[in-house]
Amino acid sequence: GRSTENYNMFEGIDKHRDLTLGFGGHPMAAGMTIKREDLGKFREALNGDCTLSYEDLLPSIFIDAEMPLSYASLNLARQVESLGPFGKGNERPVFNEDGLEVLGYRILGKNNNLLKIKLKDKAGRIFTVKSFRPQIFEDDINRWFTAQECDKMKRGVYSGCKLDIVYQLDINEYDNNIELDFLLKDYRRSNI
Repeated sequence: GRSTENYNMFEGIDKHRDLTLGFGGHPMAAGMTIKREDLGKFREALNGDCTLSYEDLLPSIFIDAEMPLSYASLNLARQVESLGPFGKGNERPVFNEDGLEVLGYRILGKNNNLLKIKLKDKAGRIFTVKSFRPQIFEDDINRWFTAQECDKMKRGVYSGCKLDIVYQLDINEYDNNIELDFLLKDYRRSNI
């Protein structure tokens, strides 16, 4: 089994070791051998001990810094790149800004797999963020906002709808052009 940081799987199994033939592992992952006839009793005992809430099961995003989009620059993106290579144990830095007004969005690409969202910050500066999950975005905004607001967003008409975003910096190079990109990692409806 695999766990989350909110639940020590090894300790959970250890409390009911009498129902196993053997087990091993660590807080985030474990394996065991159990008789088929004891599986139901073990499952019931393990679930009975569990104190995880719904929120504990939601995926977490670790934000490195709260940083308005206006603070970002190509120079900063180059500095971030110098921290690479990125991967497990050295994740690409993640930033956030809250209360950005959605001015509109477009779905692009041969396979309709690129989403560009135009956002305005509190000072009136306009930014474009990119995502490669356009259908999920449309599903979310249709769930969070009225049909009329969603239609306005899609057409680029003022809707007053706002998002809190989590993003990463990227450098986009094409046709001898180099520009700063904002890659949308996650978002939620803003309460601001």
